[in-house]
Amino acid sequence: MLKRFCVVLIVLVGIFSLYSCSSKTSQSKPHDDAKRVMNKKNLPTYFLYYAPWCPHCKRLGPIVKQLESELDGKVYFYYVDVDSEEGKKIATVYKGPVDGVPHAQFYDAKGNLIAEKVGFTDYDQLKDLISRNLLK
Repeated sequence: MLKRFCVVLIVLVGIFSLYSCSSKTSQSKPHDDAKRVMNKKNLPTYFLYYAPWCPHCKRLGPIVKQLESELDGKVYFYYVDVDSEEGKKIATVYKGPVDGVPHAQFYDAKGNLIAEKVGFTDYDQLKDLISRNLLK
C-alpha cells in the first residue's frame, strides 16, 4: 500500500512539474517585444503583417514606406514577416483568426487595437485610414 502511494505521489509530482513548466512558458507572450516597441515610442502604431512572396504585399510595401517617411514622428510603423519564426509567434497572438496578407492593424499609443484592414490598399486609402484611426 505504501509503495503504491509513493508511485502515485511521484507520478503526480511529475505531472505537476510538467504542467507548471508549460504554464510558465505560455505566460511568456511572444508579442511582448512588439507591445514594448509600441509603448516605448508612445505613438500610434501601424502594424503590417506581410509575406515576402505575396504580390499584394510587394505592391503595398513602397506605399507604406512612403507614408512612414511622411508621418515620421507621428506614427510608428512595425512590420511583421509572417513567414519568420518571430513573425509567426506575433501573428498567432495578435493577428487572430483572420487569414491572409497583407493585414494591417492600427493601434493607439497605449497599444489598444483600433481598426484592421486585410488586403491591398492604395496610397490615398491608406493615408485616409491612418488619418482617421491614428492621427485624431
